Amino acid sequence: MKTLLKVLVLGAASVFFFLPVGYAQTLPADDTPAAKIHVENARVIGGDDMALAARLLCMPSRQTINFMLADGEANPPEEPYKVFDNLYFVGGRSVTAWAIDTSEGIVLIDAMNDEQLAQDYIVAGLEKMGLDPDDIIYVIVTHAHGDHYGGSEYLRDTFGARLAMSDADWKVLEDQRSGIAAASNPRWGAGPERDITLADGQKLTFGDTELTILITPGHTLGTISLLMPVKDNGVIHQAALWGGTGQPAAGERSDMYEESLARFSAITAEVGVDVVLSNHPLVDGTIAKLEEYKANPTAANPFIVGEANYRRYLAILNECLLAARARPPQNFSRPPSASEAR
Repeated sequence: MKTLLKVLVLGAASVFFFLPVGYAQTLPADDTPAAKIHVENARVIGGDDMALAARLLCMPSRQTINFMLADGEANPPEEPYKVFDNLYFVGGRSVTAWAIDTSEGIVLIDAMNDEQLAQDYIVAGLEKMGLDPDDIIYVIVTHAHGDHYGGSEYLRDTFGARLAMSDADWKVLEDQRSGIAAASNPRWGAGPERDITLADGQKLTFGDTELTILITPGHTLGTISLLMPVKDNGVIHQAALWGGTGQPAAGERSDMYEESLARFSAITAEVGVDVVLSNHPLVDGTIAKLEEYKANPTAANPFIVGEANYRRYLAILNECLLAARARPPQNFSRPPSASEAR
């Protein structure tokens, strides 16, 4: 087994992240002994401030949970918010998009589930924040799952945005569009046609902002993770977004995930990442941080967690991957939504 991520376990912080109503899934009492060890390791690393991350990330059948959260009815809106001078949260409580305001226009990270949510969450959120959706120039889709690419065609057709994804994940959508393969969730459309293909290590410069693209296979074969500078009252911090949260079970994809995570950990440590971002905002405490920020906007920015705490977050991901690997194969078929069950 490859070397585990090293982490300094810090003392408990004062902020508690509890599971919101409707997300009270519990870890299985009959988990395998090996999985329980890694779940406990994640819990200890998470302490109080990352308890929610440790709990959600270590649940079994992450794919199934993500499918459930991909339904619009299970993704209630969250008020948009200016998190940094140049970064805005525009999305829901379980799946979201981030808007980077650059001197050349707005760059979106992900596009929500479908056209309706792109309108209701992204476009409406930008307008509420005083930004013009016509300024959207680029949509970076982190991976080929419909809760991230679903609204991209609408954003392209309406605002002329360019759509960017990795070659491996463009190929997934091309197979879906041609009928060679079906989307893993029946509610997801086939996806947009190929536009811009991003490569590992590529730098994207938009005027005053440079984004670094890292291909981190595992969640999908071409998952994109990003490094980006953010400004807090003019002070630059380094933010990172790990693009594929759910961990695959044992097998080649699990090995890919572990290798990608180890590499990403080394890179983020080298550049001094101190801001955690996620496209699934429950798992990194984004919702709790938003509430904290809204309650006291003049306090220290809660999204700036520090370099050591960022390493803790990645270590939780690693422990939960090892827990998933220690479990028997899961049934990843998607259960019916509430509306379908009725």
